[in-house]
Amino acid sequence: MNEIILEENLRKILENIRQQDHLAPLFPKERLNFVDQMNSIDEFIEVGEYGLAYENIISLLEVYSFVLHGVNAVKLLEVGLFFGFKYQ
Repeated sequence: MNEIILEENLRKILENIRQQDHLAPLFPKERLNFVDQMNSIDEFIEVGEYGLAYENIISLLEVYSFVLHGVNAVKLLEVGLFFGFKYQ
């Protein structure tokens, strides 16, 4: 998987999550709010820190009830496999 595809996949996943702003009130005040968290991940992608973007996305999915469209779930698996992460 080349960097262009990796970046496109992460952007599509992020956009899918960003559209679920109804979960924003669940973000605790002592952490980054929803908008800042989305912007932070976007910045990681922008500067080529794809691993950090991926890890942040995974952290969000573990804590909040975001729903990924099927195609984006597959893209997330592809990105994880690219980085050598294992799934249970």
